[in-house]
Amino acid sequence: MNDIQFVRIKCEDIPELRVAAATIWPECYAAILSREQIEYMLNRMYSPEKIKHEIEHEKIHYFFICHDGAKIGFLSLGPYPEIAGRAKLHKLYLYPEFHGKGLGTASLRKVFELASEQGYSSICLNVNKNNHPAIKAYERNGFVKLEAVVNDIGGGYLMDDYVMLAVIQY
Repeated sequence: MNDIQFVRIKCEDIPELRVAAATIWPECYAAILSREQIEYMLNRMYSPEKIKHEIEHEKIHYFFICHDGAKIGFLSLGPYPEIAGRAKLHKLYLYPEFHGKGLGTASLRKVFELASEQGYSSICLNVNKNNHPAIKAYERNGFVKLEAVVNDIGGGYLMDDYVMLAVIQY
């Protein structure tokens, strides 16, 4: 399935990105996180100022994921600051109606291509320990669990994640 395109998100696209996140997150995380935590995280991670700063100062690239001319999700990818040559997949989300159709795997293949083109040799990500469908998808695509981490994100909330890693195959 090579008909996945990544369309770079620019600062003027941030409102559309925020709408996508606000639509996708409640459906994806309803069984894992409280509604209050979802709202807190959306406000924290998807504020216009935060996204603009990531794009302009942290070398994090945001993309809409497109298929058959429609935007079906989004992702963000940037350098992993602690380890040279490693990328971090910060976000990869598809609208729920596109789950289970091979589009996530196709998107991950494109992520690997993009990371390789940028000179990275591996990709790291964090995934909620209870997000079993995402964990299985990542494992099917070559990611392995490196460690379990719990991060305090403020507001009385924690992120209870696995850190996963995949080596880019040349």
